[in-house]
Amino acid sequence: MVSKPMLQGTWNEIVGRLHAKWGQLNQNDLEQFKGNVEALAGYIQRHTGEARESIMQFLDGLLADGRSKGAQAAETVRDYASQAASSAKQSFAAVADRARHGYADAEHFVQKRPGTSVGAVFAAGALIGFVVAMLIREG
Repeated sequence: MVSKPMLQGTWNEIVGRLHAKWGQLNQNDLEQFKGNVEALAGYIQRHTGEARESIMQFLDGLLADGRSKGAQAAETVRDYASQAASSAKQSFAAVADRARHGYADAEHFVQKRPGTSVGAVFAAGALIGFVVAMLIREG
């Protein structure tokens, strides 16, 4: 059965389809029935001579189409979100793999050249200490 919220939610499409089925309906007149199923059905019945049951079935069919389009849109959104999540997961895996390789390379360098590694760390620490001292002195 057609409900007022369902009718209001798809009103513009419904007006277009009603006018396509029954061209004698005035689109401006239809606007006054937005959400009022009984009054809309009565208006259509008076202007077309169509049986009320047939009109209600037509309205139910229109709303079923609208619901199926909504379900299709929701499925499309779910598919897109799933693809985005999969892509993000792959990107994270690639970054994590690069980080592991970088760590392994650094560990290998330290093992092969411990003196150079200690010297590089000492130089970096001294440089950072100098920069911090200058910033503190200026402030």
